[in-house]
Amino acid sequence: MKILISTFEPGPEDLFAAMTAIGYDKLVLVMEEKHASSKDFLSVKEAVEYSKGQIESIIVSRYDFMDCFNKIVGYVAGSLAPRKGSKQTVDAISINISCGSKIMSDAAMLAAFYLGVPGYYCRPGKTVRLPVLTGVTIKDRFSEPQLKVMKALKKHGTVDALEKALSKELSKSAVDRSLAELRSMGMVKINSTGSGLATILTEPGTIIADTLERFASG
Repeated sequence: MKILISTFEPGPEDLFAAMTAIGYDKLVLVMEEKHASSKDFLSVKEAVEYSKGQIESIIVSRYDFMDCFNKIVGYVAGSLAPRKGSKQTVDAISINISCGSKIMSDAAMLAAFYLGVPGYYCRPGKTVRLPVLTGVTIKDRFSEPQLKVMKALKKHGTVDALEKALSKELSKSAVDRSLAELRSMGMVKINSTGSGLATILTEPGTIIADTLERFASG
């Protein structure tokens, strides 16, 4: 069985994009209880059941980061645990983060990294796969220098400016090495210009950096 976990709030266009882009047998929506009777939820439920799929919900508070995070992690852990007498086995779990509040989406993304399961940001006509490696958590995926470089890239757009901004925390070689590693992951683009090397976060890189910054600031 393939499970797709997605954040959800009314306005299901992004969710339908995720349902189209990511294969699933069971759709699990991370949502507030009040939306269970909404027209948009019922339309999603009807579409899933029409295609012979299953649908469940994880009820959370949209303003409570840890509630969202813990319930997603708990659901995944429970789904992967062997169940006595059950004939269904879970072959794959994916998490889409594009359909709920920022807090819900941040919690879902960090849950994907924490668990090492594929993460996506889906919108109509666009599917961004987050740089999650199966079985590899966020702590394993990014080094401390890489995280510092991503954060600084939001304010400094050239290699020279980046090295200067981080000079008290990282050596020049550490900055350059982190940039090269992030570039190979698809997190950063580096282009040669007349004034030097321009650096920019890619869309997945921006999503990661924004979320980690919000998480760090509480």
